[in-house]
Amino acid sequence: MEEKEGQETKPRKFDAFYPIFSAYFAEWTQCLEFPRWDYRPGEYRFKVSLSASIWRRIAISGDTVWAKLASAVLDAFDFDHDHLYEFLLRDPTWRQVSLAHYYMDEGPYADEVVIGALPLEVGEELVFHYDFGDDWRFLLRLEAHLPENSELKGVVVMERHGVAPIQYPSTNIRGSIVPRFARKVRCAHVKPQSCAQRTLSPVSKYRSSNPHR
Repeated sequence: MEEKEGQETKPRKFDAFYPIFSAYFAEWTQCLEFPRWDYRPGEYRFKVSLSASIWRRIAISGDTVWAKLASAVLDAFDFDHDHLYEFLLRDPTWRQVSLAHYYMDEGPYADEVVIGALPLEVGEELVFHYDFGDDWRFLLRLEAHLPENSELKGVVVMERHGVAPIQYPSTNIRGSIVPRFARKVRCAHVKPQSCAQRTLSPVSKYRSSNPHR
């Protein structure tokens, strides 16, 4: 990065030790900088798995928000939409960050960020964590990114393999079958402990005012 003449700049995070050790390591001539990541349009194809034999393949356009992908995953596995969720992924420093359900206390939120705004590479994996009580975890793997000549708008389920598990299996209590969902607390009244302990990252800069929500 070039500096303007006479302009004093603060050292970047990874420059902090340079003045101390540069005299001892002559080969240290550059400091770590992350590449700039721009929005990438096109079609993104995810394999969404609950197990090796139960999975769905979902295609989604880059200008669609992550909340739409969350809805598509739940619909593809015949789950309801009554609980909180978060997408868990890694930023360029390998810290775990999240895109949260809009009912949660802190963002960034899944309905404010589009698919193509995040730095995902083909082959990269992330987790869709749904219903913090029952702890459903869907593994998402980006199988392909088609940047050009894609006419896809929104999201579509391309393939289904395996029978989806029952979201609320019944429990036998003294001979009577009691659906578990009858005893569950709705997401609007739940504040999972992970919300308060979450550390946010610069991923919030990828928020979008995109109208396709």
